[in-house]
Amino acid sequence: MVKKHSQIKNKEQQKFVVSKRLSIFNYQFPLIIFIFALLLYSNTLHHGYVMDDGVVITNNQFVMEGVSGIPKILSTEMWHFQNINLGYYRPLAQITFAIENEFFPGNPQVSHLDNILLYGLTGFFLCILLMNLFKNSHPMLSFIATLLFIAHPVHTEVVANIKSRDEMLAFLNLVIALLFFLRAYKNGKLDLRFLLFSCLFFYLALLSKETSMTGFLLAPLILYFSGKESIKKNLLRAVPFLGVILLFQIQKYVMIGTFSRVVSEDILNFPYAAANAQFPSAFLIFLWCIKLILLPHPLSYDYAYNQIPAAQFSSPAVWFGIMLFIAFLVFSFIGLKKKSPAVFGVSFLCITLIPALAFVFLRGGIFAERILYAPALGFSMVLAFLFLKITKAEAGFKSLVLSPKSIPLHIILVLFSIKTYSRNKDWKDNLTLFAKGAETCPDSYHTNVTYAWESVLAGEAEQNPEKKKEYMTNAITYYQKGLAIYDKVAADWYNLGVSYSHLGKIDETVKAYEHTIALNPKHLNSCYNLASIYLGKKDSPNSLKYFLMAYQSDSAFMDVSFKIGLNYQIMGNPKSAIPYYESYFRKNPNDRNVITNLLIAYKALNNTEKINYFMSLPVK
Repeated sequence: MVKKHSQIKNKEQQKFVVSKRLSIFNYQFPLIIFIFALLLYSNTLHHGYVMDDGVVITNNQFVMEGVSGIPKILSTEMWHFQNINLGYYRPLAQITFAIENEFFPGNPQVSHLDNILLYGLTGFFLCILLMNLFKNSHPMLSFIATLLFIAHPVHTEVVANIKSRDEMLAFLNLVIALLFFLRAYKNGKLDLRFLLFSCLFFYLALLSKETSMTGFLLAPLILYFSGKESIKKNLLRAVPFLGVILLFQIQKYVMIGTFSRVVSEDILNFPYAAANAQFPSAFLIFLWCIKLILLPHPLSYDYAYNQIPAAQFSSPAVWFGIMLFIAFLVFSFIGLKKKSPAVFGVSFLCITLIPALAFVFLRGGIFAERILYAPALGFSMVLAFLFLKITKAEAGFKSLVLSPKSIPLHIILVLFSIKTYSRNKDWKDNLTLFAKGAETCPDSYHTNVTYAWESVLAGEAEQNPEKKKEYMTNAITYYQKGLAIYDKVAADWYNLGVSYSHLGKIDETVKAYEHTIALNPKHLNSCYNLASIYLGKKDSPNSLKYFLMAYQSDSAFMDVSFKIGLNYQIMGNPKSAIPYYESYFRKNPNDRNVITNLLIAYKALNNTEKINYFMSLPVK
């Protein structure tokens, strides 16, 4: 009986080893991951440019120049064409956009295809990295963890949004760098060739996004989990990564003239700095990160002011976040000796969240789903480990697919995949994306006003009167919601006025334009439009007041000089009207209206010479 039990046990161990050999020494699992990633995001192929895509692609002059613009991209801050300098140096993604534009100009479908391929490659190399890192663990661990990572819905912003390719390239290059780094110290001996390759891909990761600096901490972590050397010794082995970081920082300074940039006070984009609440808010954001990784619903493209309000230490949520963060650190520290995949997952999660928490703590910046792109791997590792430990699942792909023990995993993967596939549809165009954002994050100023503005654009392009009315009504609703959260942006009040004017609500239009001018007296369109409304109401004094304000900002704006002259003439002051009429006439010598009005004005002043001159003009 004992002998039979021993034979069964040996047979199971043999099966385990064979399965492990299959998973490690061929690429069937990485290829499955690659194909799965492509299928999961296949419905983004026909999407257009959305959100910030215009900033980094269509409105970026150097990207639009194609390959010839690459040298300029290498010496330009990321937000250069927005007249903003945040000290961001991320040229690699923009170089890929320039190459795409060289061969496929203005084609977002190609960019979406490339994003999907890059995501598939990320899954491919990540699976290989984990299989090499945890080759002594359950043979299905790495495959399951990568599968969960690829399916995780929180990644939709990075993959479905072309602009977020910087995040994807950073992680992909970092994974490859870590894979080469692991190979460089295989069996405890240094292979300089692989170390150089590792440094090269780490450099490419840094050129993609500065947050890749966490690679300096991840490199010794993976060496520690794969070998027998101490953390201290593995940290010393990662010193070449510090050299690469230094090289990158020197290049950044030479190219854009700064290592970092002090951000001016901006409550909308850096709300926690404005409220002097960076430290407690950082732990509140940490809590949000964990919540969305565990339960990725609902999702939004924006979490700006005031969706996650600034927090103080009096908030229970802040203390819960602090205690949870400490618990993660203690768990990682105490569990290091065991080298459990769960400990690796929690450690990976904490390390890759450092840039996001530092962004809140140092700059007071906002939360975004893309910051969870790399940390989601830590969660996936823990979940895969717990699944295998609790279910004691057998080794082998067939068992994973068919065994009843795998039902919990199947449910999670199906739910993740459904959520991801459906969330992809929201990224089809701006109107769809912003509508969903306003729904899921109703307390964000930004989600409300961007949806309102997109509704204005859709309404102005709409030919059907009923649909136009619907769009404009929608715009008013969401501008009102946004302005209830923050009412200091003149453009919002102006666009609210435009929306009211399309619906013929004159009194509301006037109030909106007056709010605009109170915030920005030089707002040309508001001054001109408000003056035109008063002119239509035969209120010449108010009409003149706002036309003069527009004229002071830009004397050549539309027909403002003619309208000033007209108001003076209506008010019985032809002498004051003439200089403005003359100014308009010099630029529009064939305008019948200005010639007629000049004749009337000069007749009122009995100026025969001018009367004869203007009567002699051949008006076309």
